Order: sequence, then structure tokens, then C-alpha cells
Amino acid sequence: MLIVTDDPDMDSAYRLHFEKEMSVACGALTERLERISEAYRGDVSGAWPMSDIHSGSLISLIMRRIAVRGGSVVTPTGLPLWLHGDSFSLVCLFDHLIERLHEVTGVDAFDISVEAASNWVFFDIAWGGGLLPCRVPCWKVG
Repeated sequence: MLIVTDDPDMDSAYRLHFEKEMSVACGALTERLERISEAYRGDVSGAWPMSDIHSGSLISLIMRRIAVRGGSVVTPTGLPLWLHGDSFSLVCLFDHLIERLHEVTGVDAFDISVEAASNWVFFDIAWGGGLLPCRVPCWKVG
């Protein structure tokens, strides 16, 4: 797997620019996610069907949903964790993400792992092969 920052052909000025832009973008996304999460919690507190689910079970559901439509191969990696969420929505979300990643990259095999950080559980989707273009539409219209 190629990590962009490890690219030996990237000159130091471009690397510095890239790292600065990534830092700004990550900070903005984190801030936006926090605002959305707070608004979401305020809107649906207690009303949304969320429960504790083991990440291994959730990833198995994702794998099964993708396999039913004859999609990509998904492999769980890393150590599983417990999380609290809407398992159906999460399965639909990751199915959609993996389908779009396949369409954009042409890759047929993905690894999914989870990692805990503070009060969050982060899902990582990794693949061998091409990088995503800078601008990839996430949703199809029509």
C-alpha cells in the first residue's frame, strides 16, 4: 500500500504544501463532524434505534451484504471493538462506500479495521492499488 507522504518522488516543497493542506482539511472535517454530531444527538437523542454491536459482527454484516450483490471481497483486520450505533445504517453506509471505491479505483479487495480514540471508534477502509482522485463525487444524482 502506497502512503502518499512516503512517495520518494515527492519534492520537499510539495510535501510541505500537501501536509499543510491535509492538516487544514482534517481540522475542518473534524470540526464539522463535531458540529454535525452535536446537532444529530440533539435531534434524535433516545429516538434513533441504536444499540451496542461488536465490530466483528458489523463487519460480517457488511461482508454478507456486499457478497449478496456479488461485490468486492472485504477482509476484517485488526482487533475488534464494541461500538454503539445504528447497525443497519452503518452496514448501508459501508456497503455504499466500498461500492463507490470499487467504481473509482477498480480495486476488488478491501480491508476494514476499527480503532478506538477517546469517545470515538474509527473505521479504516484500506486497499492495494490506486489512490483516489482529488475530487470524487460520493453520491450519484438521478
